[in-house]
Amino acid sequence: MKDLFSVDITNSEWKFVMDGIEQIPLRDENGELRYVVRFAPGAKFPQHTHKDTEELFVLDGTLISNDVEYGAGSYLCYGPNTKHEPWSEKGCLVLVMERNAG
Repeated sequence: MKDLFSVDITNSEWKFVMDGIEQIPLRDENGELRYVVRFAPGAKFPQHTHKDTEELFVLDGTLISNDVEYGAGSYLCYGPNTKHEPWSEKGCLVLVMERNAG
Protein backbone atom coordinates (compact mmCIF):
# COMPACT_ATOMS: atom_id res chain seq x y z
CA MET A 1 0.00 0.00 0.00
CA LYS A 2 1.17 3.52 -0.72
CA ASP A 3 1.88 5.88 2.17
CA LEU A 4 -1.41 7.65 1.49
CA PHE A 5 -4.40 6.77 -0.64
CA SER A 6 -7.48 8.98 -0.70
CA VAL A 7 -10.85 9.19 -2.41
CA ASP A 8 -13.06 12.28 -2.43
CA ILE A 9 -16.59 10.89 -2.68
CA THR A 10 -17.97 14.36 -3.43
CA ASN A 11 -16.11 14.20 -6.76
CA SER A 12 -16.47 10.47 -7.49
CA GLU A 13 -18.84 8.66 -9.80
CA TRP A 14 -21.47 6.49 -8.10
CA LYS A 15 -21.71 2.97 -9.55
CA PHE A 16 -25.10 1.30 -9.96
CA VAL A 17 -25.62 -1.75 -7.73
CA MET A 18 -29.39 -2.19 -8.05
CA ASP A 19 -32.46 0.05 -8.09
CA GLY A 20 -31.98 2.68 -5.40
CA ILE A 21 -28.53 1.48 -4.32
CA GLU A 22 -25.20 2.88 -5.55
CA GLN A 23 -21.62 2.59 -4.37
CA ILE A 24 -18.22 4.19 -4.65
CA PRO A 25 -15.31 1.74 -4.34
CA LEU A 26 -12.65 3.04 -1.96
CA ARG A 27 -10.14 0.23 -1.70
CA ASP A 28 -9.68 -3.35 -2.89
CA GLU A 29 -6.39 -4.68 -1.60
CA ASN A 30 -5.44 -8.24 -0.63
CA GLY A 31 -9.10 -9.26 -0.70
CA GLU A 32 -10.15 -6.49 1.68
CA LEU A 33 -12.91 -4.35 0.21
CA ARG A 34 -13.94 -0.89 1.34
CA TYR A 35 -16.72 1.11 -0.29
CA VAL A 36 -19.38 3.69 0.44
CA VAL A 37 -22.97 2.68 -0.28
CA ARG A 38 -25.85 5.10 -0.80
CA PHE A 39 -29.41 3.87 -0.23
CA ALA A 40 -32.20 5.96 -1.75
CA PRO A 41 -35.38 6.24 0.35
CA GLY A 42 -37.13 2.85 0.37
CA ALA A 43 -34.20 1.00 -1.21
CA LYS A 44 -33.73 -2.56 0.00
CA PHE A 45 -30.86 -4.99 -0.50
CA PRO A 46 -32.14 -8.60 -0.83
CA GLN A 47 -31.48 -11.01 2.02
CA HIS A 48 -27.99 -12.48 1.74
CA THR A 49 -24.98 -13.79 3.67
CA HIS A 50 -21.20 -13.52 3.39
CA LYS A 51 -18.57 -16.22 3.91
CA ASP A 52 -16.57 -13.81 6.11
CA THR A 53 -17.46 -10.89 8.37
CA GLU A 54 -18.97 -7.71 6.99
CA GLU A 55 -18.70 -4.43 8.87
CA LEU A 56 -20.86 -1.37 8.32
CA PHE A 57 -20.62 2.15 9.70
CA VAL A 58 -23.63 4.41 9.14
CA LEU A 59 -22.35 7.82 8.04
CA ASP A 60 -25.68 9.57 7.47
CA GLY A 61 -29.37 8.72 7.66
CA THR A 62 -30.85 5.52 9.07
CA LEU A 63 -30.17 1.93 8.02
CA ILE A 64 -32.61 -0.82 8.99
CA SER A 65 -31.29 -4.35 9.39
CA ASN A 66 -33.16 -7.33 10.81
CA ASP A 67 -35.92 -4.97 12.01
CA VAL A 68 -33.57 -2.70 14.02
CA GLU A 69 -32.89 0.94 13.07
CA TYR A 70 -29.29 2.18 13.13
CA GLY A 71 -28.65 5.91 12.86
CA ALA A 72 -25.57 7.91 11.92
CA GLY A 73 -22.60 6.84 14.02
CA SER A 74 -23.78 3.22 14.36
CA TYR A 75 -21.39 0.33 13.75
CA LEU A 76 -22.61 -3.14 12.71
CA CYS A 77 -20.57 -6.31 12.33
CA TYR A 78 -22.22 -9.34 10.73
CA GLY A 79 -20.49 -12.63 11.46
CA PRO A 80 -19.87 -15.20 8.71
CA ASN A 81 -23.08 -16.63 7.20
CA THR A 82 -25.33 -14.18 9.08
CA LYS A 83 -28.52 -13.50 7.10
CA HIS A 84 -29.28 -9.82 6.69
CA GLU A 85 -31.46 -7.64 4.49
CA PRO A 86 -30.41 -4.00 4.93
CA TRP A 87 -32.67 -1.22 3.75
CA SER A 88 -33.47 2.41 4.43
CA GLU A 89 -36.84 4.06 4.78
CA LYS A 90 -35.55 7.61 4.28
CA GLY A 91 -32.14 6.99 2.69
CA CYS A 92 -28.66 6.61 4.15
CA LEU A 93 -24.94 6.57 3.48
CA VAL A 94 -22.91 3.62 4.78
CA LEU A 95 -19.22 2.68 4.84
CA VAL A 96 -18.89 -1.06 4.14
CA MET A 97 -15.80 -3.12 4.97
CA GLU A 98 -15.53 -6.80 4.04
CA ARG A 99 -13.25 -9.51 2.77
CA ASN A 100 -13.73 -10.69 -0.79
CA ALA A 101 -14.89 -14.28 -0.65
CA GLY A 102 -13.84 -14.65 -4.28
